[in-house]
Formats: sequence, C-alpha cells, structure tokens
Amino acid sequence: AANWRLRRRRRQSAAVALCAAPSMSEPVPTFLDLTPALLTRQPPQVAGYVIREPGERTKAAQVLHHRITNESQYQAVLSLVETYLHKFDLINIIGALHMCAATARDHQLLLRQIQTDPNFVKLFHAAKAEILKDVSALEPRSCSSVLWSCARLNIFDSDLFTAIIASATTRMETFSPQGISMLVFALGFTGQRPRASFMQALVRETKARLDTEFDPVIVTSIVYGLMRLGIKDDRLMKLMRNYIVRQGFDDFGNLSIACLSYSLSKLEYFDEQTFALLGSKTLDNIDDFEPVQICMVALAFAKATGTLNETSYYMEKLENRVLNRLDEFDNRSLSTFCFSLGKYRALLEESLNPYGLNGKRQKPARVRVQNPTVEAFVMQVRKREMDTFSMAELNLINYGIMRIGDRDEEFLKELAQTFAENAPEMGPVEISNTLYAFARQDFLHIQCVDALLGELKRRKMLSVEMMSPEGIATIAYSLATLRVKDEEVFEIMSTHVCERVREFSVASISMFLWSMAVLNIRTNAEPLVSACLEHVSELVESGAATANSANIVLWAATVMVGSNCAIWGLRLLFNRRFWENQREESYSMAWIFFATLSAELGVDHSTLYNGNLCKEKYSENNATLSRQNERLSDRLRIQLIPHAVNSLPIALEGSREAGVRVDIAIEKLRLVIEVEGPQRMIIPLDKLIEKHAVDGGTDPKDFYGRPEEVLMSCREIIECGLSGPASYKRRVLRRCGWRVVAVSFDENEEYIADALEKMIAKAKTTTDVDDDGEDDESFLPQMKEQDATKRKQMDASFEGPDETNVNVASNMMNVVLPGISFDGDDLTGDKVPDLATMEIKFTPEEKKLRAAHTKAIKEVRRVLMQERGDAAGGKQYKSHLEFRRWQVGVEKKIIADMMASLS
Repeated sequence: AANWRLRRRRRQSAAVALCAAPSMSEPVPTFLDLTPALLTRQPPQVAGYVIREPGERTKAAQVLHHRITNESQYQAVLSLVETYLHKFDLINIIGALHMCAATARDHQLLLRQIQTDPNFVKLFHAAKAEILKDVSALEPRSCSSVLWSCARLNIFDSDLFTAIIASATTRMETFSPQGISMLVFALGFTGQRPRASFMQALVRETKARLDTEFDPVIVTSIVYGLMRLGIKDDRLMKLMRNYIVRQGFDDFGNLSIACLSYSLSKLEYFDEQTFALLGSKTLDNIDDFEPVQICMVALAFAKATGTLNETSYYMEKLENRVLNRLDEFDNRSLSTFCFSLGKYRALLEESLNPYGLNGKRQKPARVRVQNPTVEAFVMQVRKREMDTFSMAELNLINYGIMRIGDRDEEFLKELAQTFAENAPEMGPVEISNTLYAFARQDFLHIQCVDALLGELKRRKMLSVEMMSPEGIATIAYSLATLRVKDEEVFEIMSTHVCERVREFSVASISMFLWSMAVLNIRTNAEPLVSACLEHVSELVESGAATANSANIVLWAATVMVGSNCAIWGLRLLFNRRFWENQREESYSMAWIFFATLSAELGVDHSTLYNGNLCKEKYSENNATLSRQNERLSDRLRIQLIPHAVNSLPIALEGSREAGVRVDIAIEKLRLVIEVEGPQRMIIPLDKLIEKHAVDGGTDPKDFYGRPEEVLMSCREIIECGLSGPASYKRRVLRRCGWRVVAVSFDENEEYIADALEKMIAKAKTTTDVDDDGEDDESFLPQMKEQDATKRKQMDASFEGPDETNVNVASNMMNVVLPGISFDGDDLTGDKVPDLATMEIKFTPEEKKLRAAHTKAIKEVRRVLMQERGDAAGGKQYKSHLEFRRWQVGVEKKIIADMMASLS
C-alpha cells in the first residue's frame, strides 16, 4: 500500500510538471505577447500562456490545457471542444478562444469558417456563461484576452462586453499596461464606444504609468484603438504627444511608426513637432518599410498636408524613394499608394491656390505633359494586366491619377472599357467615384457611362436608401460636366431628392440643381425647385447655410423654371444673410434672378437692393468673346450691317429689357443671333444608344474623348439638344420681343452675312415683321441649299471649338464652374465689401414689394396648413411629389395675385 501511494504521487507530479512547464528544447518567453495583429505579424506563443486562477484545477483540465496549447490547427482545438467541452474549465475555454482568434487574425479567409463552426458556437456560449457568473472573479489578463479574441473574431456580445468593461473600469489599476492596450484595441476594433467613466480611468492610469511602464507598442495600440473609436480625447492626446517628444522614436518599430502616423492623421491631431519626428524617422527607415506600412504613412502625411505645410517635404522625399519599389507592392497597396499621392497633390494645390490661376479651376491641358509618377503607375497596371485588379483598386488608381493631374487618354480608355465590362461588380460608391474622376479629367466614354448608369437603374441604387445624398449629387454633377443627359436617371433621383430634401446638405442640393439646370432636365423641375428653394431659404434665415451655396440654388432654380420660383426666390433675396460675404461671381449669378423678375414679372431691378450692383458685376464677368462671334461680327461690319456684339440688348419698344448677354443683336430686325457651340449642347444618351440599336453604325465604345469632341461626333447621327442656360436665354429673349436664331458653330459666316444683308434691304420696304416665337431660319435659305462642295470647303476651314476664349456670357454654366467649389463651399476672386453690415435704405417700390411678399408667404402657409389638415383631401396625394405639384400651382396663383395687387 505504501508503494502504491508513492507511485500515485509521482504520477501526479509528472502530470502537473508536463502541463505547467514547457519543453526544455523550446524556451518560453517571460510574458505572453498579445499585441494586436496590426502591430505584429507573428501569432503569440500560446504555449507559454498560463493563466493563474485561484483554486485547484482538475487533472483533466490540466491535460486539456497542455493539448490546446500545443495544437497548431484550430480544427484540432475545436475537435477537443466537441469531445471534452464538459471537462473544460475557464482557463481551457479562454485558451481555445484565443487559439481561434489568432488563426482568424493570420488567415482572414478562415474567419467565416470559424464563426459558423458548431463547435465554436458551443465554445463561445460556454465562455459567456462561465464569465457572466462572476466577472469580478476573472483575472485582469483573462478579461483582456477574452475581449481581444472577440474583437479578432468579429464577435460583439453586448452583455459580455458591457460586463467586462464595467468590471475593468472599477479595477483598471490591477491591469497591466498590455492588458489596458488590449481593452482599448478590442473596443476600437468592434467600434463600441465606452462610457465616460472608462475614459476617465484610462486617462488616470495612463498618466500614472506612462513613463514607467508603457512602451511604444502599448502607446501605439491605445492611439490606434482611439482612432477606430473616433475618440479624440485632448487629455490622452496631450499625454501621448509629450511621451513621443520626450522619448523620440528610437524604440519604435516600423509598424508602430506607420500605425501611429495613420491614427494621428485620422484623429486630425496634427502636431507640428510630432509629425516632424515621424517624418524624419520614416525617411531614415523607409527602405525597411513594407508596402502596407508605406501606404499608411503616405495616407497620413497626405492628409496632414492640408494643415501642416512642412509635411510636403516628407511626401516629396517619400514619393521619390518609393517609386522605384513599386514592383514590391501588391495590387491593393499599389492602388492605395497612388490614391495617397493624388490626395497629397490635391490638398497641396488647394493650400497654395484653391482654384488655379486667377481664381479659376484649370481644366486638363489639351497637350499632355507626361508625369513620371503617373507613368510609373500606368506601367505597373499594364504590366500586371487590368484583369488582375479589382474594380475598387482600379477606382483608387483612377481617382489618384485624376488628382495628380496627368491625362493619358489611352489609359483612360482602357480603364473605361474595363469598368463597362465589369459594371455589375461595382457598388454605388465606386460608380459615383468613377464618373466623377472621368468628369474631372474631361474624359467621356459613352459605353462606360451607359453601362454604369444602366447598373444603377437595374439594381435600383439611385435612392437615398442605397446611396448617400452626396453620392446622388456627385453622379448628377458628373453627368452635367460630361454633358450627358439621361432623363430616366434624373427622374428617379429628382423624385427622391424632392421627397427627402431635408436629408441633403446645402452643398449637395446646389450640386444637384446646378446639374439639372445645365442639362435642361424639365421632368419634376417645378416641384423639385419648390421643395429645395423653400428648404434652403429656411436654412439661410437660420444661418445654417452659406450665401454662396444659396446663390447657386437660386441661379439653377431660375434657369429651370423662371419666375415660377419667385415666391421662395424673393424670400432669399429679401434675407439680409443672403448678401453677407458675397463675392463677385455670386453677384453675377444673382443677376439672372433679377433679370427674370424684370422680364417675366415686370419688377424693375433698379428699385431693388443690390440690383444695379449685380447687373454691373454680370457685365464685367461676362465680357469675353469667342472666335466664332468675332468672325461673324467682322463680316457684318464689312457689309455695313448695324449690330451689337456680345452685349446686353436694349429694351425694344413696347417690351421689357431682357437683361442677358447675347452674341449678335440687330435691333432693326428685332433679331438675336446665337452661335451655338459644343459648350451649349448636351448629348441625349438614350437617343444615341437607341439609334445604334436600331440602325447600327458607330459602336458606342468608339465614342470617347473630351466631351466636346464626343458631342461633335454624336451630332453626325443624332440631334443634340441645347443646354439649360441656352434654353433659358431664348425663353427670356422671346418674352421681351426678340426673335432668336440659332446658328451652328460650323456654319459659314459669309452666307449668314449675305442673308442678313438681304433682310435689311427687305426691311427698308416693309415694316411687317413676322414673329411666331420660334427660331427664325427663313432668312437662311442659301445655307439650306448649299451643295456638297461648299459644305466640304466650310468643314475644311473650320478651326474647331474655341477652348481658350469661350463666350462665357452665353454659357451660363461657365459662370458657375470657374469660381465655385462644391467641395469647399467657397468662391474665389476679390471679395466685394460686405454691404449687409451697412445701413440699408430701401426704395418705396421695394418696401411695397416686401410687404406684398410677406402677405403672400403667409397666404401660402395658410393654404398648405389647411390642405394638410384636411384628412379627406390628404388621401388624394399618393406621394410627396404629387403634393408638391399641387403646392406649385398654389404658389403660381398667389404670385400672380401679388403682382396684380402691385400694378
């Protein structure tokens, strides 16, 4: 019996030694490195992870712990769970969770497989049940390990997280610095913001132990976790900043430097001294940085360029030293690095001169100047072949090249064809970014645009539920810049914007309305303008909207519906905030509304506040003359035909002043000649695609290049419509008694002048002038009867559209584009004195108009309240759009009554 008891004690001692002590051939580190995977590429040594828990462990638990820590595959661990889960103690459960989490960290493709494994589900529920029995009894190291494992496995259990974080908050002083960093990292990785009490405890412990116990990895992990949470705690950031300045980066690894740079930039904590140290250390070690780390540093310093000008030095050095290492980058890193360089160039350009020379955004040069950076990326894409890239990666490359500013048309063509073929793989954000990048590069590919828009319609992604308001506005803006008109797309988008206008920012509303105005979209125009203008006028009154964005909205509304927007347009005009901080371009745009009031409602602009000033600025900012107009004017002058060129036409007898600049005006004939160039035309996409489907001919993929070049090709097979500003001008001129003649930019000036000379001679013998309100082309019979030889001669002598001296007076779109940023919501140019702060003396006519308008607004609201309160009447409107259409009718009637009361 004594021998038996001795042998039993020896076997127990051997078992305990086998579980508690590792093999002598594999030395165990003194502590377990549970650093998050972002800060280390090697899995922690689980074999040395022994959690000391109070109480004795069973022999089975000790043996199971030995087997768990020595398994290299998670499948073997889960097999043990399947067989022996009932024998697992808490240490075994946490160790198994940790093993699965380490596998998911190092092999992302196995994450979903682990999550759905039935044995893992049993393991997690067992862990939750054991922990929630008494969280306070759980060791601090176990708390950190459980949360880290859940974070790595993309598991968030509210009860488990809440209990552990609450317990950790009350006893954070017992946690090691590494355990604290793991808690913050786990919260950041799962995106769960802690309570203020946790942040107070974190600040307290960091302040007490930062200099004595914290190391660079722990500091980086905490800052990274805060970045993922979006928490910029000034107390913590100041502590970390002082630690970095005192200690320097000598002890920081490359990955820690990359993560810290990226986290500080995302938190927008741009400390000059900290980024100077980061930049110097980065350049010293850049040859040892991995491609992923280079991308993180590049993104950080690119974003800091907008705030810290000194970071441009580090970005230039970084770019020069990394370009020769692009072969080491995988596709994702290559696209991310290209995007970061593009972001840096864009922010640098905005910090130096927001909109180019003379306050105007510069278009890509017609003659390409090769950029070595872009050449390097293009070469890499072609060498690897585009089929190996995902659409998201190509999108980043396209966006980065757009921002850098180099325009390689052949490469853009290859990109566009790839996007067209793979449109079903693209999401709404990728589609909107693709269209915007092509628009900014002045590149139009008909097949690509049709494929992307078709995908948006097929998958019903044009709603606010599927796409953000900014995304909808970006798509509209891109199509307007490319001069492509798709009625169905804008009908869908305008319906959603009208119904949910309060979810859109003022900048998004201005972009969307501007796009509809430029493309001359009339579907849903009146209810949309009513909803947007009413909302914007309220925001301006409350000070929540800038005057510049409101000016764009007012301009677009006027171009789209004319004086039908007067009820809310006057509300903007009579608001003192509307005139605060205005710039010259804004006054030019506001004049369009004044001119419409005068031409359609008979309101004298000179009696209104700032009316004369707006007219003056409009005349100054729209004084350029195109070459086509110059040639036509010279020919008329040679033939002694009296005319006015590029000017505001006078008021005809018995009519009102039009107030818009025209190309050629012949008062004696009551005739206005408009030379319609590509800048005033748009491409009806549906007609172009339908024409190809019915008649064949040129394939849509062959229509690519600059928008005006594509438009000229499209005019050969379909009729292209006029832009919204051109149509608006015709409408106003006809209302003021002028006949409007549209002459194509490729017509011969000699034939036009000859026809006009005959009309002048005929006018001397008769005073009867026929005016049917339509374009008068009866005076150009010679041009319609030209033979093919003369037409060829004209085509041979045609110089093409004038890009350097466009008549922006006739093209209202160019009034907006050069001086307005939809990103920064700002204007450029010399600021006009702030007249809103000066004493204002209104004319008697304006006082009378203001009083009548106040009554009209009250009447509109009274009728609306009455209609909304009528339960029976409310059922007749199936949607908000229908209700808005009814409201537009009410507004028109009240405006007519208001003007009648003033006459």
